[in-house]
Amino acid sequence: MKTPTNLCKRKSGTLLSLFFLLTLWSSSIKGQNVQTILTETWNVALWDNQAKQTNTYNSSNYLTDTLFEIWDTNTTNWINAVKSNYNNNPNGTLNMVVTQVWDTGSSSWVNSQKTTYTYNSSNKVINFVTEIWVISAWQNAVRQTNTYDSSSFLTYSLNELWNNSTLVWVNSTQNFYTNNLIGAISQTISQSWDIGLGIWNNVSRTIYNYTPTNKLSFLISENWITGNWQNSQKETLTYDANDYLILSLNQDWDVLSSLWINDSLSSFTNNPDGTVYQIVIQDWNIATLAWDNSNRITYTYLPLAVADFSAINSIYIAPNPASDNIMINSKLNWTGINYKIIDQMGREVSNGVINSALESVNIKQLSSGTYYLKTEANSVPAIRFIKH
Repeated sequence: MKTPTNLCKRKSGTLLSLFFLLTLWSSSIKGQNVQTILTETWNVALWDNQAKQTNTYNSSNYLTDTLFEIWDTNTTNWINAVKSNYNNNPNGTLNMVVTQVWDTGSSSWVNSQKTTYTYNSSNKVINFVTEIWVISAWQNAVRQTNTYDSSSFLTYSLNELWNNSTLVWVNSTQNFYTNNLIGAISQTISQSWDIGLGIWNNVSRTIYNYTPTNKLSFLISENWITGNWQNSQKETLTYDANDYLILSLNQDWDVLSSLWINDSLSSFTNNPDGTVYQIVIQDWNIATLAWDNSNRITYTYLPLAVADFSAINSIYIAPNPASDNIMINSKLNWTGINYKIIDQMGREVSNGVINSALESVNIKQLSSGTYYLKTEANSVPAIRFIKH
């Protein structure tokens, strides 16, 4: 499980790494149609452009293309860096992503990597294979295989690397997931494969805690050192009265003092509907004991192709807003059609089957905010509703 704050936390790295982080974050909020993500860096007293991501969607609100550009301070122009093309299955799940990098020498796009996804009957990713472009062909690189329990909660993932000499997949890392009653991850244990001894070794463990409204409250990461789990990093999240994330404090464990030491702080400004407008990231200055500006990330959104009534007026939700129950009113014979409810973070929080023309759905367990109801009827866009 990754939160937006994990992704936004600034550590040393390349702009290409930043691209993949921002892409992962934007693709995780499917219901919101993020149009652009502008990243700026703090320079003395001003915010300077650093990187920009622009997303393109099809008529079904599925992400199809992402262009990542970096700011050229010499020409004061945006220049190409990386682009990705997303191929979606008919139900909106991701089938394939092809990423290319810009070759300034030839002024053309060059293949970089390709990832292909497969799913189980519950539309959960059971494996994905990433290939890299070598000379003129795709070559296997990384494979991840996921395992789920009877509740479709993720319990295990295995990461393997392709051995070009033996032409077989070899173990790399594995993760064990423990989930709470609603399917949120409560613990992750990561292990790495010791090829010499042929055994798995503990590497890290992350423990997650949640608020009464099932928002992530804090997480603590530990490293396996000399046979014991030792604190490594901590992230504490703060929400406003609407349950919108407003602060994320990241701290590192100081072994000598046995105290948590400030590392970075992310401050979130949200739009009225709960979507993120801007994130300001600051680093802790241990010399001055103050926060120094580091990066600023600003989001813009396309008008979402959703409404209380669908384009063909065949289904709607009432009441809207609602507190306890919503009624799915379908004018067509949709008996047996599956639906799912997606929250502002793109996470599926509920699902079911429409069994009648007027289907009642209990939403008492949902926290206040904006949600999207999506059905298997691909001709009908997602339907937005508000939970008081």
